[in-house]
Amino acid sequence: MNEIQQFYDENSYKNWKVVLGEKMHYHTGVVGAGGDIFENTVKEISTLLEENSSVLDCGCGWGGPARYFIKNKNCDVTGVTISQKQYESISDFNVILDDMNHFIPSEFYDYAIFIESLTHMENPKQIIENLSSKVKNIIIKDYIRDESCPIGKNEEWNMHFRTKKDFYDIFVNTEYEIDFYKQTKPIESMNNLRLSAEQWLNNLNKLPSQFIFGQLELLKYHCYSILYGPQNTDINFVLLKASKK
Repeated sequence: MNEIQQFYDENSYKNWKVVLGEKMHYHTGVVGAGGDIFENTVKEISTLLEENSSVLDCGCGWGGPARYFIKNKNCDVTGVTISQKQYESISDFNVILDDMNHFIPSEFYDYAIFIESLTHMENPKQIIENLSSKVKNIIIKDYIRDESCPIGKNEEWNMHFRTKKDFYDIFVNTEYEIDFYKQTKPIESMNNLRLSAEQWLNNLNKLPSQFIFGQLELLKYHCYSILYGPQNTDINFVLLKASKK
């Protein structure tokens, strides 16, 4: 079993639903004018989407964002996940079981979207190249680190923290150019992380202790680190869109 697949398949769908809630969003929230902070993240991304578009959700997780795009933007969404459990849990939209590191689409899409999923992928430039013949626009929502930040990778989560230059370099010598770029400031990032951690931890505490293992155990540790550890202002968030030239 692939290391990432095992990472996502250790815990049951039932327990993930307790932690994530009915809408099954598994990404950092965005503090906004009320509402579901996790849905706020997807709402912001959706402003970059045209109505009635075809979307490839790359690393679709448990399907929360895809369902939002279908309901609110009338999009035709296909998800890609490496997780067998995530794949088996989704029956209300099309989903492909595959590894995005090697996936080459056979259909055309208006958008390919990565919501905190590219961070888990080794070679983003190759991934974009694999998509380029079939995808018009690329949208990425992800972590970003300052140039001076020494933390390039978190081994426990298999997460790559890339710089602004790294993100721009992904599209050098490709058919795409970045036409939208937004980066959060440290105070905004910490507010988003802290409120997300509070909600995850509250839900994790609803589970019996014997169910807190694997990724759920790491998530609980992550929440405590955010809420009670030193603040890391060197890692923030970026939202960008690149379109065919």
